[in-house]
Amino acid sequence: MRKLIGLVLMMLVLYIPGASAQEDMENLRYAYGSIVKVTPNEISISEYNYETDQEVVSVYVLNEESVLEDMESVNEITVGEEVEIMYEEKGSEKIIVMLSKASDLDDDALEYNVDGVEEDMQEEVREITVE
Repeated sequence: MRKLIGLVLMMLVLYIPGASAQEDMENLRYAYGSIVKVTPNEISISEYNYETDQEVVSVYVLNEESVLEDMESVNEITVGEEVEIMYEEKGSEKIIVMLSKASDLDDDALEYNVDGVEEDMQEEVREITVE
């Protein structure tokens, strides 16, 4: 989620010139899915369509204005990897504005945080029952 907020903020900075910035932001859409196919000009992802309630494969177009976050080229993306895409619809095409690899939570870090919360809660319970 932090990554998405960062993407949106970065897009604001990139598109600030004039009142059109707000219009540009309103036209941006978000997609999340796993890579099915990658070419230098297109990325196909498997994503969930909430309107049809099923998995679909969607094609997104890369151009010279597409921003690749934390990667030099699309060659760094592999089939099966999860990505986040900010895009604009132009006619029937979905043009990628920003592409990034989806951030994976480190299972150990998540487990550590949960354990820490559990220990804190147990300590609070002990304090309450002692008083």
